[in-house]
Amino acid sequence: MREPVLYIMVGCSGSGKSTIAEAICRTYKDTYLVSPDNFRKLLCNDVNCQSKNKQVFDRAYLTMNYFLKLGCNVVFDATNVSAIGRNKLIKKVEIDCEIKFIYVKVDLRVALDRVKSRTNGQVVPEDVVISQYEKLQYSEKYLLNCPFDVIVIKNNKEIDVKTIDKLLFT
Repeated sequence: MREPVLYIMVGCSGSGKSTIAEAICRTYKDTYLVSPDNFRKLLCNDVNCQSKNKQVFDRAYLTMNYFLKLGCNVVFDATNVSAIGRNKLIKKVEIDCEIKFIYVKVDLRVALDRVKSRTNGQVVPEDVVISQYEKLQYSEKYLLNCPFDVIVIKNNKEIDVKTIDKLLFT
């Protein structure tokens, strides 16, 4: 049996992480999306809720490990902008698996424009996006030099199956 793959999305709000994560899960059999935002919606009935982050992430890690233990691939969709946060996530993995980061790198203006034009009810204040962007700029050197594969997607527009294959398997 092949080792499952944990794809860890990295990028500020508005970078396109969730769009890419969802496309990966639609494209590949036995690949599941784990998104803390979905647990926020379940626990608080509000995707913007930040008051129960411990419970949100506990459930997200539990679900991630559940699917990995079944031998399934997982796409963990969160900002993961700090090296400390990424290391914490890796430490939560309870099974041997391949780990790949998917770093969605966009210009700050692009991210801010995308967040402003969201129609899904998800609200991220401009100062939060700027803070995430700055944290990622600082921690990028650690990400690019980590011992795992790092796939960088720059200023993504639309992503198709052929592009996903090229990104994940070359």
